[in-house]
Amino acid sequence: MAQSTTFRFEERSAPVDWPRVAALDVRRLEKLGDVVALREFLADVCVGDVDDGFVDYDSERSQRERTALRTAQLTAQYLLYAQHVLASRTAVLEKGHARLRKAEARERRRYETRRDRVALLEEELATQRRLCETHAAVLRSVDPVLASRVSHKDGRVVVADAPPPPPMPDDADDAASDVSSVAPAPLFARGGGNGMSLLSLAAWQPVAARPMDLTIPAGTELPLVAGDPEATLRL
Repeated sequence: MAQSTTFRFEERSAPVDWPRVAALDVRRLEKLGDVVALREFLADVCVGDVDDGFVDYDSERSQRERTALRTAQLTAQYLLYAQHVLASRTAVLEKGHARLRKAEARERRRYETRRDRVALLEEELATQRRLCETHAAVLRSVDPVLASRVSHKDGRVVVADAPPPPPMPDDADDAASDVSSVAPAPLFARGGGNGMSLLSLAAWQPVAARPMDLTIPAGTELPLVAGDPEATLRL
């Protein structure tokens, strides 16, 4: 593992309580895994001054033991530093995780709102399409020519221009004058007569107008009083 550039070993200047360290039952501590009891010796193990003259390192063996003890102190300092860094990073990660969870919940609510809105728009779109199809069918049944000119473009209804009317023939004025001189025949006549019935309207053809003959024949008796056949006038 690469060493952090901000890490520095502390000076070993704290006095070591050698009698208390010597009285520690290391085997029992190791067997029980009593971390709380071990924590009480961190100052002695990590930053304790082992060169305070309590231990004589004159022999070669004592020099090796001194080197091993100082190496253990440096290792303990680095482990404490690593624990501190990991705890700090854990706190930062927990804060970031909480922030991301809040953002996720916010985005989930926004997504659900948009999903519901899209569902409503799709339902409204389907309703509008059905309504447009109904209107188009009604228009085709009423005016097929106009329906053929109606189209949809970019969400808008576009009505194409009507085609120009066909040119009028040269004898159109004569035909119009002939029709204007035609007098319509009566629809009904008393007693059957020559009147037209409703069923014959479709086959009705205009007839040329002719003057009415109002001449009354001689000897015709006309009633003078309505409802009185005796009061007559002979012409």
